[in-house]
Amino acid sequence: MRCTTARCRLRAFAAVGRAVLLTVFLFVCVGHLRRATGQCPWDYGGARWAVSGLIRLDYLPCWAAACWMFERLFVALHSRLG
Repeated sequence: MRCTTARCRLRAFAAVGRAVLLTVFLFVCVGHLRRATGQCPWDYGGARWAVSGLIRLDYLPCWAAACWMFERLFVALHSRLG
């Protein structure tokens, strides 16, 4: 199904925006974890597209897709329980 109305396009844009915001939130949390403990669960220090050794910009679309899928799962579970 293709979005033809402005409302449908706005909803799709909002989903993409939320996915990007959740991804940024994840990266910020990892940054705080590294600052608090001095360690990070992963180290991208030598990677080409790494930012401060914490994130890789080439992984951003994958993280955004994962955040979007988890959001959809959360919404589905929340609607069943509530």
